[in-house]
Amino acid sequence: MNMKPGIYRLTEDVRNPEADLRTRNDWRTIGSWKAGTCFVIVEAKNHLASEMVGRTVMSTRIWAKSFWAHQDISLDKPAHQQPVLDALLPKLVPVIGPEADFDFWFASNHHENQTARSLLLEAFRQGRIDLAWMEQTSEAILKADD
Repeated sequence: MNMKPGIYRLTEDVRNPEADLRTRNDWRTIGSWKAGTCFVIVEAKNHLASEMVGRTVMSTRIWAKSFWAHQDISLDKPAHQQPVLDALLPKLVPVIGPEADFDFWFASNHHENQTARSLLLEAFRQGRIDLAWMEQTSEAILKADD
């Protein structure tokens, strides 16, 4: 299945055919994914392959939004994780809008470097935000998540 880079939302609950309940913090092994869960698909540099062949090799990768800085699956050569992709990909629909655009930008840039920190630091240095704003905003976000 050829999926373009972007943010996707799961349309229904999906049972994971490769569940491994011994692992707790890996979206690839949880028992099921709930409807509404968001995933990101990006084109990312495959560092190991790039080092092996001496040129940049890109790979299409997917990961769950809540875990996106960590575990992913290559859509190019999923091998042993093909059953996970077969269960998941047909149930994903693209998410469109400004928040999805931001999430995609963040996912595309943050996982390999400290872009988010750098952006906040630059905004802080320019006086666009201050520590009080960061604390208030952080508290509001934490309260909203409860």
